[in-house]
Amino acid sequence: MVGKSIKTNAMKRLFFIAMLGVACACSEEPIGQTPMDSSAPGTVSNIVAVGTPGGAIITYDLPEDADLLCVKALFELKDGQTSEVKASVFAHSLEILGFGDTNPRTIRLVSVDRSRNESQPATVNVTPLTPPFVAVQQSLQLTATYGGLNVTLLNPSEANIVVCIERKNAEGKYVTVSKIYTKLSGGLFKIRGMEAVESELRYYVSDPWNNVSEIAEVTLTPLYEIRIPSRRIVTMADYSTPFAWGWQLPGLFDDNSGTGFHTEVVTGLWPHHFNFNIADGPIRISRIRVIQRDAFEFQHGMMRKFTVYGSNTPPNRVETDYSYWHKIGDFESHKPSGLPIGQNTAEDIQLARGGEDFEVDPGDFYKYFRVDVTQSWSGQPFICFMEFQLWGTPDGFTFPTN
Repeated sequence: MVGKSIKTNAMKRLFFIAMLGVACACSEEPIGQTPMDSSAPGTVSNIVAVGTPGGAIITYDLPEDADLLCVKALFELKDGQTSEVKASVFAHSLEILGFGDTNPRTIRLVSVDRSRNESQPATVNVTPLTPPFVAVQQSLQLTATYGGLNVTLLNPSEANIVVCIERKNAEGKYVTVSKIYTKLSGGLFKIRGMEAVESELRYYVSDPWNNVSEIAEVTLTPLYEIRIPSRRIVTMADYSTPFAWGWQLPGLFDDNSGTGFHTEVVTGLWPHHFNFNIADGPIRISRIRVIQRDAFEFQHGMMRKFTVYGSNTPPNRVETDYSYWHKIGDFESHKPSGLPIGQNTAEDIQLARGGEDFEVDPGDFYKYFRVDVTQSWSGQPFICFMEFQLWGTPDGFTFPTN
């Protein structure tokens, strides 16, 4: 009986090992449909290739193969490396992107069936148009502004590009000042936080395929300004539109984007306004930054249009008396994407939460200020936002350090 038991256990072990071998063999089978035949599909026909900025759009007729799976285009982007783009059997065209120049290209089109058989390649020649990163670089303009640079560009193909701006340091090495990531068709971008000293700059544009434009150089000197300390701004709630919901006027000047100002919804017609003064004396405003409320970007009571006034005469309580106020400027908020209210891109949200800047034309020095809001993003007669920050130049004095 003992011998029989040993023999039985040995047979069980052999059976288990055999089954394990079968399982392992099965696990090595290729994933996907098992090839049904070895017949290559037909090639595409009636091929038309049209060059686009940095790429091409290719149209074609599909072969009459019942098991056709896709069509793939084979081409070289750069450095002799072969790339490919695939289009399903339901498409009659494909788009190629990423060419770094306008040199003629030969594209190979290959049909692939469900048995993974490939046709003989059909070829077509195409000449790409100027790549977006090159066109953007040609349009780039850098100019000096308060505390930094203005960067303007055109990107008509709305391609994903990166603008890199570098500055030469004291050791003669270039260090990155800013990288602008965008696919907007064009616009004005601001770079802040630079000192008012002459700076040797260089800039270039790249794309997702590691194509890089030529490098351009420029020497610029940002204009002088300082941040007006919030603790030196005195709010004048008695001369402002009444607040609501506990959101009081000092919330605009506390360097805290979690608190803000909200006026009454039923206080009448525009403008809603608020007043403040500078404790230490007159200043010349060079820039205003408005931070909007999270989750209400470019809607609700966020300021869309407003006018800023200055005076060196204390205000009176007659709100319609503008005889002693001097207009500093009219300003309008702009959403980068231009999408309808309630629809925001990541760039829209980043600007609203990080702060939208409004540059002020050089003017006089004033101690008292009035802000008239003439339109909110919702159009309703109330305002609600989080921070109102100022940059500028004091009139012959310095702010206390504490």
